[in-house]
Amino acid sequence: MYWNRYVTRQPRNVPQKPTPKQQNTVSTGTGFFINSAGHLVTNNHVVESCSNIRVKGFGVANKVASDINNDIAVLKVNSGPKTFARLRDNSAVALGETVIVYVFPYAGTLSQDGNLTQGNILALSGLGNDIRIYQISAPVQPGNSGGPILDSSKNVLGIVTSKLNAIAIAKATGDLTQNVNFAIKNSILKSVLEINGIAYTKADFQRDYNLVEVAKAARKFTALVICD
Repeated sequence: MYWNRYVTRQPRNVPQKPTPKQQNTVSTGTGFFINSAGHLVTNNHVVESCSNIRVKGFGVANKVASDINNDIAVLKVNSGPKTFARLRDNSAVALGETVIVYVFPYAGTLSQDGNLTQGNILALSGLGNDIRIYQISAPVQPGNSGGPILDSSKNVLGIVTSKLNAIAIAKATGDLTQNVNFAIKNSILKSVLEINGIAYTKADFQRDYNLVEVAKAARKFTALVICD
């Protein structure tokens, strides 16, 4: 569609450039585990050009499912963590609802333990009224792609996927946009998982946890994805 040129499907962090001796460029993104069998969700654009995929702390990963149109990929490691993310089920997501993002921006530069940011649901659809997408105010940086969007019950609402291309918008309108970011809804993720027969767990919005408790939970099932 016409508005696609205004969206950049970064942020995939590229911390090092290839030298004449290197065949590949190393890049990174974020992923989160969805079951005890070792399945991890990320963006397809994080891993689409990888010769090898690794998940920090869990070793080599294989891509077992992907949806290019919706920018979703599912990876599999031999042994995943005991704790995994749960996808919010029946409770409707509300405009203005608080969201928490746990991601690995600028891997190799910022904290290797991950970064926590907080924001709100700004719109229930994306550019061109794309109903697959939420617009969120939580900041999005290189390396955040594939990270989970969580509610205050520690449940996944969606996946960080893109941000508005401020330079393209500035050239078209003369106005520099700020902090316009997008996430794929978990309803789209559920469909991809179900089509591919990949198990996941649903959870209803139950109670509010404080930010510290949500962060502790997110650290257990979120991981750095390394592509080379």
